[in-house]
This record gives sequence, C-alpha cells and structure tokens, in this order.
Amino acid sequence: MSMLKKLFLAIVLVASFNTAAVAADAPAPKIVVVNVQRIMTDSLAAKDLKAQLEAKKNQYQAEIKTKGDKLKKEKDDLDKQQGVLAKDVLVSKQKAFLAEYKNVQDDANQKSITFENAEKNASRDILASVQDIINDLAKEQGFNLAIPTSQLLFAHKDFDISDEVIKRLDAKMPKVALKFDSK
Repeated sequence: MSMLKKLFLAIVLVASFNTAAVAADAPAPKIVVVNVQRIMTDSLAAKDLKAQLEAKKNQYQAEIKTKGDKLKKEKDDLDKQQGVLAKDVLVSKQKAFLAEYKNVQDDANQKSITFENAEKNASRDILASVQDIINDLAKEQGFNLAIPTSQLLFAHKDFDISDEVIKRLDAKMPKVALKFDSK
C-alpha cells in the first residue's frame, strides 16, 4: 500500500472515531415544532402591531394626500397663470413648485423608510420574546431541538408547541412598542 493511501486511510479512521465519539456524547433528540407564522399573526402582540401599523399607515397616507392635493391646486393655479405672468416670475414660481414637489416626495420616501424600520424592529422584539419562551419551554419540557414548521413537510400535531408559545407570549407581551424614529 502506498504511503498516500495509508495516510488517507489513517485520516478517515481518525475522523470516523471522532464523529462516533461526538455522536455518543450527544443526547437523543427530543424534537418540537413551532409555527412562527401563526404566532406572528395570532398572538396579541402581533395583532397589536398590525393595528398600530394600520393606524400609522392611514395617518401617513392622509398627510401625503393633503400635501398632494395642495400641490395639485398649486400646479393648476400655475398653469392658469402661464399666459398672464412675466416669464421670469413664471420660471421662479415653477422652480418653487418643483422644489416643493421634491420635498413632498422626499417626505413620502422618508415616511416609508421609517414605517418599514418600525415594523422590522417591532417584529424583531416579538421574535426575541418568542425565542426566550421557547428556551424556557426547552428547560421545562426537556426538548433539545425546535424546528419552525415552515421548514417541514410533515409533523404530527403532538410535536407542535405553538399554542403554548402563543399563550405565554400573550401573557408576557400583549402589546408591542412601535417606535417611529425618523432617523
């Protein structure tokens, strides 16, 4: 047997012994599944988040609509004055209108970014609480592997701890803080 083959065989044997030793030390898997999507729609915190987001979205839309209506009126007035105003005055008013239009667009874009960040941060807060609850349940129930149902083709309903997670999340976090920082 060539030296290279002997070296390869030795490496394979050492690796297999190490794998077997690690596997022997590992506890037998006790598996549960969690329906994270359901938690993010059915829990009180998720419902509160959805309601707050809807209210803020409606507020933002109303503000943008008001500004848009004002711009439309200014544009109509400017169009009516085209034949009446001196060219330099008209150009000045058009520049002012375009600057205002850009400001409204920038404001709408900033509101959109602020909205998305607030939603992402609040969702992250909910998921952090869900993780804490799952960790607590693991200690209490002795499971060592929790898999989201979105990653499964099938799991028996007895493995699903989602109801218990929702119950504890509702007790721990019935509402979520939604922060609209315009940074």
